[in-house]
Amino acid sequence: MEEKGFIIETDSGEREAHIGDLRVMADAGNPTGVYGLGMALLFGWDTEPNPAKGYALIRKACEAGNVDAMTLLLKMFFSGEYTDMTPEQAAKYAEKASAAGIPDAQLYYGTAYMDGIGVPKDPVKAVSLFRAAADQGSGEAENSLAYMYLNGQGVGKDVHRALGLFRKAASHECVNALFQTGFCYETGIGCRIDWKKAEKWYLKSLESGDSFAADRLGRMYAAGGNGITADPKKAFEYTVRAASDGITESMQTASEFYRTGFGTDSDLTEADKWAALAKSNRQN
Repeated sequence: MEEKGFIIETDSGEREAHIGDLRVMADAGNPTGVYGLGMALLFGWDTEPNPAKGYALIRKACEAGNVDAMTLLLKMFFSGEYTDMTPEQAAKYAEKASAAGIPDAQLYYGTAYMDGIGVPKDPVKAVSLFRAAADQGSGEAENSLAYMYLNGQGVGKDVHRALGLFRKAASHECVNALFQTGFCYETGIGCRIDWKKAEKWYLKSLESGDSFAADRLGRMYAAGGNGITADPKKAFEYTVRAASDGITESMQTASEFYRTGFGTDSDLTEADKWAALAKSNRQN
């Protein structure tokens, strides 16, 4: 197997290293080498994966002050992939990596202040951190900042600014922002209601894997109006797609469509199936 070249940061700049180089650096206690070897073991890059040892090495790199290692653990902690860390420790890592100017760390530190994870809730600090990360082009931070403007948290409520930030975040491939931009145009948040524009953004969101976009498209095609022609077949297609992906409301709507023959042939067996699935989802 051909060895993969790892790009590592050194005092003299970036250079390429291979798995053997990382092992030598790690054995010598070099934080960059420790972090790089931890990543290789965690993800199985040019070596047999060993997540337990990988995480241990990444934690060791964190304790040695490697802010890239801190940012990786923060990302995994906030996504629920890594739980062997207290919220307070996560906040400390976020503070250190944020001070180093890493946008992802600023995003996570802002999230900590927004939700009170390891630090007291402070929406003003959250906004400041989201803005710092957004200024560096972080789509996720732009999306989070948009929510703060939308709800008037830590900043004056400004729905027009929120829509602008959602659109900007969407241009940076933030999936949630694609959906939220569509929702703004569908419901008239910060703009006039325009279902043709909502359709465009929901379709982009759906292409990125957001099942809730299929649910909204189904609703619009069922109702029609605001620039969209009612289309029962499309409404049925998108509703069943969302229902198949676990959206409870779409399951109930799919049941009604099958029961009444809206956009499809009437099928009471399918209607009962989707109604039962919707009920089960609500109970769970």
